[in-house]
Amino acid sequence: MNTNIREFLEKDEDKELVTFDNLKTQLNKIILFDRPNLNYYELILSIITMVERGVIHEYKTSFNEYAQIFKIVQTIKIPINEIDNLKKIIICE
Repeated sequence: MNTNIREFLEKDEDKELVTFDNLKTQLNKIILFDRPNLNYYELILSIITMVERGVIHEYKTSFNEYAQIFKIVQTIKIPINEIDNLKKIIICE
């Protein structure tokens, strides 16, 4: 086996599986009722989907959008670790 492939597989096995299942579930419920923030919910869901599929590793945004996204996320009852993981992929420029 090629050394590079072996290193890649070892790194991939060591990675902690990061999921946003609870956050996605909550957002899909709230999106039906909170129409003023619809764009932010759709943006968050799109970012999570792209990260899970390996299309992107992080999303860079403006300070205002970053602040608004996390203001909305903090109102949702989700585990702190999911918010922390979301902060790792949504980055303020």
